[in-house]
Amino acid sequence: MAQGIREILDAREREVRRSLDDVRKKQIEPLERELAEIVAARNAINSSQHSVPDVAVDDIQDRFKRMKYEDLAIAAFQGAFPNGATIQELLDRIKRDFGRDIAQGSFSPILSRMRQKGILRKNGHAWILAAHG
Repeated sequence: MAQGIREILDAREREVRRSLDDVRKKQIEPLERELAEIVAARNAINSSQHSVPDVAVDDIQDRFKRMKYEDLAIAAFQGAFPNGATIQELLDRIKRDFGRDIAQGSFSPILSRMRQKGILRKNGHAWILAAHG
C-alpha cells in the first residue's frame, strides 16, 4: 500500500512541476522580461534631463494594448494585491496602470479559467494569486 501512495505522490509531483514550468514559460517569464524593459525605460528617463520621446511612450502603450487579459490580471496583482483583490479592484488597476478598459462580464470568465488552471484562488469576493499562499 505504501508503494502505491509513493507512486501517486511521485506522479502528482511530476504533474505539478510540469504545470509550474508551463506557467513560468508562458506567463511569468514574459512578465519578467516586460518588467525589465519597464525598469530600463524608467532608468533611462531618470538618467536623462530630457523628456521622454513620444515614440517610447507609444511603444509602451502599444505593448499594453497587445497583452492578453490573463497577462494583465497577473500584472495587476504583482506588487499591488498580495492579499487578493476584487474583480473591480483589478479592473480599476488595469485601467489606471495599463490604459485598458475591460468589462467585468468579459473579465470574470478569464479569472475563473485562471482559477481552474491553478493560477488564482478565490476567497470570498477576493481573487488571490495562487503563488501568494
